[in-house]
Amino acid sequence: MSERKLVLYPRDPSADVDADIVERTLRAVDFIGRSIEVVGDRRFRPGSQFENLVDFNSPGRVFDDTSVDPKRCMVGIPEVREEIDFLGGSNVIAPHCNCGFTFADWDRRVDQWRGSGDAWRCDCCGAEGPPWNFDWKHSAAFGRSNIDIFGIDLGEAVPSPDLMDALKQANGSEWDYFYFVA
Repeated sequence: MSERKLVLYPRDPSADVDADIVERTLRAVDFIGRSIEVVGDRRFRPGSQFENLVDFNSPGRVFDDTSVDPKRCMVGIPEVREEIDFLGGSNVIAPHCNCGFTFADWDRRVDQWRGSGDAWRCDCCGAEGPPWNFDWKHSAAFGRSNIDIFGIDLGEAVPSPDLMDALKQANGSEWDYFYFVA
């Protein structure tokens, strides 16, 4: 069975995020409830405000049915990684440059970046930057930390502005999201 989740992450992949502070912040807004025992990971049941902090009726919702049951969701807070890593799954959409160029060879470029950390260069306009500066269409990200919301499929829900504001207050960094399918 494939793993599907909505992943929240700081837009600045080098942001200094403390997993304990993130947990306290999510508890303070009642996004997470009781802990679930999972080896090697912090996981939680949804809190009383979960359905108010994740929008299951967003305008961009892909599905019209109500197949997702928020009460069956689970929230994971992985430990912060030492190095910036690629966070995408099997559903990655090739990223685009602002000029419209598509990095069709994104997977090769990610592998090269892991070894060197070098900037990517657009083959069309020559723009250069780290891979996270290009548009991944909410299908992947780069970072050292993230929050996993298990049980949410592609386009089924989006984080509310209130949730994203609470996370920004926790560490001073803007947060974003993407969908992950393993």
